[in-house]
Amino acid sequence: MLQIKIRYHSLQSVLNQNFFLADEIDEIIFLNTFKTIERKVRNRVRINLNEVIWFYCGYIISRLASGFENLEIQNNLSTLIREDMVMIGVSEFMKKIEIGIQRDDSKSYNFILENPLS
Repeated sequence: MLQIKIRYHSLQSVLNQNFFLADEIDEIIFLNTFKTIERKVRNRVRINLNEVIWFYCGYIISRLASGFENLEIQNNLSTLIREDMVMIGVSEFMKKIEIGIQRDDSKSYNFILENPLS
């Protein structure tokens, strides 16, 4: 079980989004979607707001599963996506992102990105 809570701040509002991955199949589907978005980024296809959120979350989950330290993940997050990689209007919704991840073993991880689009 994996619960992801996202809060992203725009110039005018705060939006919340939650993902609940109940079992291993849900996690596989989530990570496959992340890989699809990752391919789009590698091929220089601009991504939308939901894909940006999914990309950050997928990156965090895949790195946690690989044993990376929180600080290393946090430092890399700010370099993942640039403004020229997203669709028009996305940057206005991306002034700050807070991502909280909780596993079923009660481990909790929190990441904050100030100005996440470099």
